[in-house]
Amino acid sequence: MDEKKRIYVIFDHSADMLTFSEIKSSCNAEGSCNYFYTIDYSDDYNNKIKANSAIKTASVVLVMVDSNSKYLGGMYDYEIDSALHQEKPIIVVNKNGNRSIDLDNCPICLRNKFALHISNSPDIINAAILVWPLYYDMHKDEEKHSMYLEDSIYKHYNL
Repeated sequence: MDEKKRIYVIFDHSADMLTFSEIKSSCNAEGSCNYFYTIDYSDDYNNKIKANSAIKTASVVLVMVDSNSKYLGGMYDYEIDSALHQEKPIIVVNKNGNRSIDLDNCPICLRNKFALHISNSPDIINAAILVWPLYYDMHKDEEKHSMYLEDSIYKHYNL
């Protein structure tokens, strides 16, 4: 049986809590036993400390991107910067369905970074969680650009 992966999710807590819950339930409904988590933003004083600690234990980091993402700043950008600094494999999930980098919505701090950009689908998210950390670890020293999944993977899931 596969080891349970810890997936830290970065998203707009003021607008996307429902999306976070949907991802947790739909991705695990597909048969995986991954642990999706984030931090509680209620205590402003400790948010950065909690985020750094939480990201440190993650196998992979998911970043939810929509039309407001590039304007969020604050903790959203801080969490992304922390994941980049800790050299965590990052999967950017485009809520609008784009299958590659969405230059209109992708936060500036993620452009030209070695991250995988995918569409928002439980099957695709699970596939990315399976393959991206291994690929990232093998190629992080030589690759420095955004990546995307081949169309054949989307076709495999009838997308």
